[in-house]
Amino acid sequence: YYLPPAVLESYALHDGQDPFAGGGASTAGLIWGLWWMPMDQVEQEWKFWRRFEDAGGGLGINMHGMSSFPEGWVRKRYSHPGWLPLLSDRCGNYIGVDLDPPPPLPTSSSTASGGRSGRAYGQPGQVIAFGREIDEKVVLFPGDGAGGWGRFLASFVDDLEKGEFARLGEGEE
Repeated sequence: YYLPPAVLESYALHDGQDPFAGGGASTAGLIWGLWWMPMDQVEQEWKFWRRFEDAGGGLGINMHGMSSFPEGWVRKRYSHPGWLPLLSDRCGNYIGVDLDPPPPLPTSSSTASGGRSGRAYGQPGQVIAFGREIDEKVVLFPGDGAGGWGRFLASFVDDLEKGEFARLGEGEE
């Protein structure tokens, strides 16, 4: 697998979030309350899931219970080596990029409706939610090639600039 340029560029500018900044390890994450993991932590998390699979982890899980939204855009798996975790809730759930979505279904075409991009299938680089407690893998931002992560971050920044965010603990006494 190759890291999309948008992922490399974002990490070249900033290597994730310091989990101890602002008061310690209990500090909420930067993006939607999720911790933006430094690249060494991304590697550790990815390797953990590979070791878990190698040890037979996930074999007892009913893969028939796995799904994706939109249907067919993300592999129906508990975990997959093509899923790169970038944001974490620190409990085994992530937002990251899908480097290996399933091939288009035979009935799919590039003109079929199915998402913002007009495609009816997933694309490498799409931003997805996945992890230990997420049986339905969700495409949060379409791939459109390697730029999905960059457009995801740009959308987050746009929300911040418009004032469309909440601060945890604000108004509490």
